[in-house]
Amino acid sequence: MRLSLLLAAILLSGCQVHCGANVGGGSAAPMASEGPQTWVIDGVSHRIAATYYLALPEGLQFTIEAPVEKVPELEVTALDEGWPVIKHAYENKIFLRTSVRAFGSDNVTASRIGISLFRQEGIHTQGMRAAMSIGDIRERLERERADSDKRN
Repeated sequence: MRLSLLLAAILLSGCQVHCGANVGGGSAAPMASEGPQTWVIDGVSHRIAATYYLALPEGLQFTIEAPVEKVPELEVTALDEGWPVIKHAYENKIFLRTSVRAFGSDNVTASRIGISLFRQEGIHTQGMRAAMSIGDIRERLERERADSDKRN
């Protein structure tokens, strides 16, 4: 009895943000989870709590969880705040670290990169998620490079 209570307490307290992503009323189980890590981006250290893949109706998503001091209130703000991390995962091909074999088909690679910015206090967790398709990431990078070329 004590052992089962202890195991239940450990399991419940160890649940982080990535225990299940609420997707259209269902739950997508994370695959190939890794973390925690520290990524150095443009000389700034970014804590990464976890990275994992989610099989979503839109395709396979590489998701990055990052703790923040203040959770953005809007998805667009989360995307802007998470952009350096998304960009780093794309440019360094971190999102391609594994592929998943879909039942009855060939290997599938991530077609999206998502960011989950969260703040955890005790057992309470708040967060905001945002994601971009690989095509949208490429387009944003091209716009940034074009803007940079115009300034120089």
